[in-house]
Amino acid sequence: MAELDIPIKAKGNTFTAKELNEIVNVVNKVINNETLVKGDNESSGDNSAILITRELEGGLGSLGAHALRDETNYESDAVEGLRGYASFDSIPVVEGSSHFNHLHSFQSRPNFNGSDIIDAIRGFTYQSTITGDVDYNQAIFIDDYLGTGSVNQNVGLYIKALTKGNSNYAIFIEGSAPSFFGGNIQSNGTLQGANAKLTSLNGSYGSIISVDSSGNILNNANLTIINGVLSLKNNTTSKINATNTELDLDSVLKRINVNDVLNLNPSSTPSSPKEGDLYFDSTTKKARCYNGTTWNDLF
Repeated sequence: MAELDIPIKAKGNTFTAKELNEIVNVVNKVINNETLVKGDNESSGDNSAILITRELEGGLGSLGAHALRDETNYESDAVEGLRGYASFDSIPVVEGSSHFNHLHSFQSRPNFNGSDIIDAIRGFTYQSTITGDVDYNQAIFIDDYLGTGSVNQNVGLYIKALTKGNSNYAIFIEGSAPSFFGGNIQSNGTLQGANAKLTSLNGSYGSIISVDSSGNILNNANLTIINGVLSLKNNTTSKINATNTELDLDSVLKRINVNDVLNLNPSSTPSSPKEGDLYFDSTTKKARCYNGTTWNDLF
């Protein structure tokens, strides 16, 4: 017997008998807590509220294809009340005394098995269209969790080690737009880049920045370079140590000025002197100078 396709009105909307029958079937499945299946492929048996098992072939047009698409048009002229809209809202509640493995509001696991290349696979793509005024356009917004439960490690964005690509980047930023970090930056690796530089760092004017044995950045307030002048400000701990090597001090004036005491640590006669070398002899208690041939006492 052929199925009758007679238009039926329900609350101002017109449906055919076939469409109304499909709606009834959907409602019955919802009431009976059954899976709503869209498509002709065999179901995987996944315990889902909505399961899409379509088989698509050939070209899909300029818009591509989507399992779900929201084309809602929301307009409001209300003056009072909270107004907002979300295409997807996830508020699952997991309870009980069992040990649960995970709770994901969104899980993306695309599978590409083509014989030709695909230009890009993305787990999440965002691009807004804005013709009005917006305070914040944020592609990803992460807030702190609600409730009073204890969390061992509270992380806004967690990326596991990426090693399989020809080039691997946890985060890749194109262009010259700056990145802003409101808190401290911690790293177990190195800062790399041909033009990497620090444009602002808490420290004293002219102080030389260095790194200690643990990799911590040090602000040497007692050691500064200002207008080309090297200054050692702490006369009890500041020193220049040039062990087993030469320390060459050169300037435009070809001289070194010492405002206080120049101390030569007593030592024995140097074994490989150069013309002009000075030292204080620990045996004779005299300062000596080498003229290129012999050592001569200065007093």
